[in-house]
Amino acid sequence: MESHAFFESDALLKGSYDPSTHLLRLWFKNSPDRVYDYPRVPEHIWSELKAAQSAGRYFQQSIHHQYGEPRAPANPWRRR
Repeated sequence: MESHAFFESDALLKGSYDPSTHLLRLWFKNSPDRVYDYPRVPEHIWSELKAAQSAGRYFQQSIHHQYGEPRAPANPWRRR
């Protein structure tokens, strides 16, 4: 799992990517305690997101709608 902090972004706080599962996990500055999972994201998308001049704009144009609605991971502390 590789992690990256988006210091220059107004929208993204940090992200991580698992190349073995193609799972992109993102945290946003407006909800830093909540994580969003984007499955089936190719590795080149992760590389381009990290290199983008505007990570928020790249997310909107290349990830948000192309990889479906984000899944929030299961909360192990929540009662079922």
